[in-house]
Amino acid sequence: MPKFSMYNPLKNQNITDIHHMLLNFVHQANKEVCFYNDNIGFYFSPLRSCENVSLWLDDYRYYNLYCMLKNDLYLTRIMFKELCAGFHWELIEHFEERKETEKNPVVVSWILFYLHNISDAQDNSFSQYNKLLCDGIVDKVNALDKYYIGNKKIYHIEKPKDAFIISVEKEFKGYEGLLITKSKKPKLELVQKIDRQRVYYVDRQS
Repeated sequence: MPKFSMYNPLKNQNITDIHHMLLNFVHQANKEVCFYNDNIGFYFSPLRSCENVSLWLDDYRYYNLYCMLKNDLYLTRIMFKELCAGFHWELIEHFEERKETEKNPVVVSWILFYLHNISDAQDNSFSQYNKLLCDGIVDKVNALDKYYIGNKKIYHIEKPKDAFIISVEKEFKGYEGLLITKSKKPKLELVQKIDRQRVYYVDRQS
């Protein structure tokens, strides 16, 4: 069975019981397993060494970021390293606003990369910034070569045709899968509850 890949370009990754459950499931699945709305790769990234996993993103900014990481890690590392010189702690609000308005896809990708990496939040939110984490950003950029996803499908407008979906905080229809959420979903079958996270089974007909 593949082991967890601990480098996550958008977070300081930790492994939970949900990751262990998903690893066992992905290893036994006989079809594509697609992680949906997992913008920071919290579940996808540790399991990326599994042959049958893919990623589906509604937000084009994250889709573009992962395509950069997939298609040219070397160039992405060079550009991110140069852009890091322009970040100052006092400009966090500026960069939070700019991630919504910036037209340059490389700059947007770098802003997402930087803001998530200085946040202690373990979800897609932009919050809980920690100034001490700024010291590790250059090391995070230098380690990008570890993040190989060149053989992974990344979906945006095109959707997976026949995949088992593992969705993070976003309901979906037309697929069989799992929904990982902090919210209660009384109409869905609860598979497991770990800490504040609930894992629900979603039937294709739901």
